[in-house]
Amino acid sequence: MTASFLFEALLAVTLQVSVLLPLAVWLERTIAPCRRDRFWYAAHLSVLGICALALVFPHPRWTSLPSLVRPEALPVWQGAWNWCAESMVWIFAAGVCFRAILTIFAAAQSWRGSQRATDLPELTQAIRQQFPNSVFAQRNGVVRLANGRTGSHCWRWQTPVIVISRRARELPEAHQLMVVRHELSHLDADHPLHVFVQRCVEALLWFHPAVWWASREAELAREMHCDAAVNEADFATYLSALLQLAEPNRDRAGFPHSALAFARGESLLRRRLAACSRTASPARFGKTATLLLPMAAVLLAVIVWPPLNPQASARAHWSPWPAWSATALQTFGVTARDYEIDAHRLRRHHP
Repeated sequence: MTASFLFEALLAVTLQVSVLLPLAVWLERTIAPCRRDRFWYAAHLSVLGICALALVFPHPRWTSLPSLVRPEALPVWQGAWNWCAESMVWIFAAGVCFRAILTIFAAAQSWRGSQRATDLPELTQAIRQQFPNSVFAQRNGVVRLANGRTGSHCWRWQTPVIVISRRARELPEAHQLMVVRHELSHLDADHPLHVFVQRCVEALLWFHPAVWWASREAELAREMHCDAAVNEADFATYLSALLQLAEPNRDRAGFPHSALAFARGESLLRRRLAACSRTASPARFGKTATLLLPMAAVLLAVIVWPPLNPQASARAHWSPWPAWSATALQTFGVTARDYEIDAHRLRRHHP
């Protein structure tokens, strides 16, 4: 891959995500709260799909920079483009590596904390018997008591683990059960996988404000999904447990970044409490919105591609195939153009 190709793809993906994620925030309001966690999972997968389309497939060209500027201005564009491509790609790569290292470190820290917690075999057995059809019971999950000030959260890699904070352990048994049921809902909804996909998007597009905005909305949607599931069982008891664990300096210190915490963040908690006491509005689109978003992502990947590359040929209606895609196709006997068409010569686009 050349720096020019990566820079062009990065600009296109940035613009496409800038349209897709605000659209996702608007669509989220049209679906039921209990389905919004799945919706944001689809949104993050759509963002990864946009990145894959930009790096693997060619894109149509509705216009090109050489057809929009004077020929004598192209050398200036070319020099600026080359400088920006070399600089921005290195900055982008450094940011991706930094975010990836932080994510891996946070995951290792969360796993290590869950392994050091003290097993609660009686509570584990009781939860398995009371919820035999849950992922927790089917995969032989365990309940543990946190060491230190770590808040209540769940973790799943191979064996599901629910970690109860020491503050939650001091609550009445009914309140403890509400905390555990909340974490069970996370596991049953496959939220650990949702968090993993979200972290991948955050690492890849670390510079994009809309990505972090969407992450906050996705986190709220996951918590509200689990809140709704537990509210159906015992609204008053669950709300009481949530309020007690939300008291200042009680249960909000030391949440593992990569785990699904019970009461992380004051702002998020306020929104959850407001949602618990508010009647849900009827959904207008339902499952349709989750299907519309990937379709919108594909449409954006095809249509929204800024004509900023001075190397793009004005005579080609499609960009070249990336080198790796063209090589893979040629392995199966399919010819694919991986060079830029020029008026005087054939120039390779992705050496």
